[in-house]
Amino acid sequence: MTSPYEHADPAHAKHSDSRQVVLQEYVVQDEKSLSDLGRRLLAEQQHRKPTPHELNVWVHKTSALSGLKSKEQQDGIYRGEHLWIEMPQLASGSAVAKRESAAVKKVGAPVAASEIATAPRKTAGTVYIKEHRQLPNGPVCSAPEVAQIASWVTHNEVGKGSPTVFNPNDHGHGVSVGLMQWNQRKGMLPDLLKRFHESDPRKFDAIFGNNAKNALSDKWVREADFTSGPLRDELVASLPAFAAVQYKMREEQIQVGCNEAYEHNLTALRGTGVAADLVNHLGPHKTEKLIHRVPVNLTESARIDYLERLGEQFGVVRMTWIDANDKQLWSKK
Repeated sequence: MTSPYEHADPAHAKHSDSRQVVLQEYVVQDEKSLSDLGRRLLAEQQHRKPTPHELNVWVHKTSALSGLKSKEQQDGIYRGEHLWIEMPQLASGSAVAKRESAAVKKVGAPVAASEIATAPRKTAGTVYIKEHRQLPNGPVCSAPEVAQIASWVTHNEVGKGSPTVFNPNDHGHGVSVGLMQWNQRKGMLPDLLKRFHESDPRKFDAIFGNNAKNALSDKWVREADFTSGPLRDELVASLPAFAAVQYKMREEQIQVGCNEAYEHNLTALRGTGVAADLVNHLGPHKTEKLIHRVPVNLTESARIDYLERLGEQFGVVRMTWIDANDKQLWSKK
């Protein structure tokens, strides 16, 4: 099962460079869609209204970077959501670039790298951003890598399913829902419901009604019967209503898997994919214990193979799917 793809992987050969591209993490304020956001950001940067073509290009690129695959996700961004954006670069001699430079100078002294890593800063206009740099506490996998790994993990959980997938009985552990099949009794369903509430309390209360307060209690969620009646209907209704929250939470979980892999020198896309899938299926602690069982004196490819064999006790299909798609991905290069 050993393959050469990890060591011929251009995305990882240039991994440190890819982290230095001009990507910015934008925290959504009051915008309701990517089109609204792009229209404003491009207008502020260029001091004119963007053309329809410019706006479409920006929306397409931002959707790809941020893992927003459907029009529903693009039209349903929410306050507090984090997006990866890349603004067009202006020619240094242009009048617009000179105005941009002057505006930046008015902001004041440059912000230290350590400050960029911990808090958003206000730039000219009303845009809150922070630059994407690989600092000690920063993200390990790039946004495109997260999107690729996320598609593998979601396929292992729900096939071609969407955020609305509802499983009434997940191996005797209660219901499992959504993109990552967050589980009721053994998994993160209580955390998911809390994130739904944090993103829009009014919408959450409207959906869950009299159960809204109880749905924020871990103990209550673990013991509740979501398999029938109004409570089932409320949970099912919340899944499409908070789809954007699911995508964000999935991204965060993938980064946990990336961190586990990188801490053990598994930097290839296949390795981070296997680790992220195991984290979602078993949790970070059990995944780390599995990785510790992998001999350290093997090549990276052989160590990934070894980890896959350890993980096969939790589903052979999970591992072979990632392998097959990693090979297919690089065969298209």
